[in-house]
Amino acid sequence: MAPTVSSLAILIFALTWNWSHQQVSFPSGAGITKCTTNLDIIVALDGSNSMYEQNFNIEKAAIANFIQSLKVTPQDIHVGLVLFSGDEESHPLSGNKPQVLSNLNAFQYPDDTTRTDLAINRAQQLFQGHNDRGVNKILIIVTDGRATYPQLAHEAAQKLKASGVWIFALGVTDAINKPELEALATGPQQVLYSHNFQSLKNDLMRLARQVCETATAPPPVPTVPIPRDCTTHLDLIFAIDGSNSMYENNFKTEKSAIGNLIQRLKVTPKDIHVGLVLFSSDVNSHELSGNVNQVISNLNAFRYPDDDTRTDLAIQRAQDLFQRHGDRGVTKVLIIVTDGRATYPQLAHQAAQKLKASGVWIFALGVTDAINKPELEALATSPNEVLYSHDFQSLNNNLMRLAKVVCDTATKPPPTVPTTVCNDQLDLVIAIDGSNSMYEDTFNVEKSSIANMLDRMQIGPNDIRVGLVLFSGDVAQKSLSGNKAQIKNDIFGFPFPDDATRMDLAIQAASNIFRHARGGKVPKILIIITDGRATYPEKAFEAAQKAKASGIIIYVVGVTDAVNEVDLPHIASSLQHIILSNSFETLQKDLVKAIQRVCYRS
Repeated sequence: MAPTVSSLAILIFALTWNWSHQQVSFPSGAGITKCTTNLDIIVALDGSNSMYEQNFNIEKAAIANFIQSLKVTPQDIHVGLVLFSGDEESHPLSGNKPQVLSNLNAFQYPDDTTRTDLAINRAQQLFQGHNDRGVNKILIIVTDGRATYPQLAHEAAQKLKASGVWIFALGVTDAINKPELEALATGPQQVLYSHNFQSLKNDLMRLARQVCETATAPPPVPTVPIPRDCTTHLDLIFAIDGSNSMYENNFKTEKSAIGNLIQRLKVTPKDIHVGLVLFSSDVNSHELSGNVNQVISNLNAFRYPDDDTRTDLAIQRAQDLFQRHGDRGVTKVLIIVTDGRATYPQLAHQAAQKLKASGVWIFALGVTDAINKPELEALATSPNEVLYSHDFQSLNNNLMRLAKVVCDTATKPPPTVPTTVCNDQLDLVIAIDGSNSMYEDTFNVEKSSIANMLDRMQIGPNDIRVGLVLFSGDVAQKSLSGNKAQIKNDIFGFPFPDDATRMDLAIQAASNIFRHARGGKVPKILIIITDGRATYPEKAFEAAQKAKASGIIIYVVGVTDAVNEVDLPHIASSLQHIILSNSFETLQKDLVKAIQRVCYRS
């Protein structure tokens, strides 16, 4: 009996499914054992109308064969998929091989244009949406023709490569544009060609072996030019974070990126000298040297310490290295590379202030979203000297960006601590909110911002004297003093009380402190910093009225949208004495505005 049409269809489907899912056997010596661990791979499949459905199915089968050859597990290789044509369709990165293959087989032939740009943009989104495992990221583009919008594709590829992703391209048939593919890929070495779809399976395996070699190679090095200003006369120290928040793979990427930068500087005995400080719970360091080979050897010798983030110890050690190296009459620069928050932010801030006061530039590069931006801006010479890297894969590129900024300092004088000098004497009390609405991290930012404000004031027994009030459920206070170092120590010594917002008690305590003011024409200024509403607003209004009646001028700095703007005019001396700060990240800048108003009586 002749087979029916339906039974033939089932047989053809079964044969096709079996062929597209079988494990490939590599010839002797052709294994890709390097591909067994630690890769995030996205395959972008062309579904344009130039290939026809038969070739599209061959393309899917060849990619399925490629995926079967990989060790796709939650711990090893993760694979994502993007199908592109007039639009795109995608599946996120996964370590579940059967699921990846099922997603691939579910793709239907779209039969439209070749929007390679959309595929690359979606790949970037998939990489960003996937947990950063500290592994190399790779995009493989399989296409049989030219992009519909080549310029958009090129721009998308440049953006993806700048984030540290390798791009490989496999062009099928002679219809492809070789210069276009080479511009999309990381380099011409990352482009392969397949004469027809029948040879695609074997050519994908050739590409697989090349892709897998990147598993142990660093991300592609960006070709960012270093300015000529960076070729002479600089003493540079790198402070390298080795804390337990980054894991060993990212630590190696960090070292590789710093080594790449060092090799592109003119490190010689007469030109740039480089020192190194590795910090975690303790520090390990190497003296400044003009021997680039020795510096690289020292860097490579660092082992991952995997402990705390003692940024304070790193800055102190950098100061010791600068002092021991002697003064060559050149600009001194410290670059801090870190992926998190300092274990002791107050100590780090104090160490940074001391180093900046000695004429050293401090730059900071924060990696990942776990960093504390206000903390880094307080450590650096200014917010202009802080850069951020979204992840470790883009660290190479961002270090090069930072290098260009650093190199501009080589011909500039050392930074000086900015000061705002008031025209006359001043007695100032700062009331610091320690209520439970702000959390300890933002409380530390508040303290660092106040310390930064003090650096812009002429403090002394005969100039500006400063008293302090910490308020929450109760108050702690410090008398008026002209000793800046002691005042800052007192600020950083305040523990986070984590209680109510007794602003009324703060104003009363400030009034008591002002009993020891100098009197006469010396103004009495109270600055209240708060992120919320007073626990007892009426009591705060009453205390403020009494204080203002006694000659105290009250400024209020309200932080975040949680402050009650209706209450503030009842406490401040006037509307001009109210400063609103959108967040604790902008508090440092807004406190400088506040002290400028104080000093010029506006």
